[in-house]
Amino acid sequence: MLSLSNLSKKSKRQDSVYEYLTYQLRISLPSLRTAVEKELHDCQAEIARLPPVSNAHPSTEVMLRVTEFCKDIRDTVFGESNKKFVQANRTSYSSFKDAIVLTTPDFRPSEDNEEDDENIERLSSRPLVISNTPPRGLTDVRKVIREYVDRRFSISGIFTFL
Repeated sequence: MLSLSNLSKKSKRQDSVYEYLTYQLRISLPSLRTAVEKELHDCQAEIARLPPVSNAHPSTEVMLRVTEFCKDIRDTVFGESNKKFVQANRTSYSSFKDAIVLTTPDFRPSEDNEEDDENIERLSSRPLVISNTPPRGLTDVRKVIREYVDRRFSISGIFTFL
């Protein structure tokens, strides 16, 4: 049976556990204190970087920020505030424009059988436009139209007489 006198008595094992825990706390507390102070300092620094609290009405504050954002964008677009941004985008725009121009078809509006061999060599060696596509004539265009019409009407079951 348990009595109060038995509860108040400490065993050797309890004393050793108590001493060990006390020792661990004495060792850990300085490093814990340093870590807590560092975290507190970091938190205070983050709070200091926050913008000041506005006393204006929230909708007024939102409109002022949107207006300021739009002004910054306009200044950037017209090169008044961020000239490096505009200059970098002009280079990108120029290369994008050149890439688009290279997709222009080199179309030659003539029948293939109308040109003699010399004329064909002269025209094919010198493109009419700067392009990455091969030269195309009326025969090529007719072929594409015929393939499209044949494919479209053969799917629907209607036969054409072209």
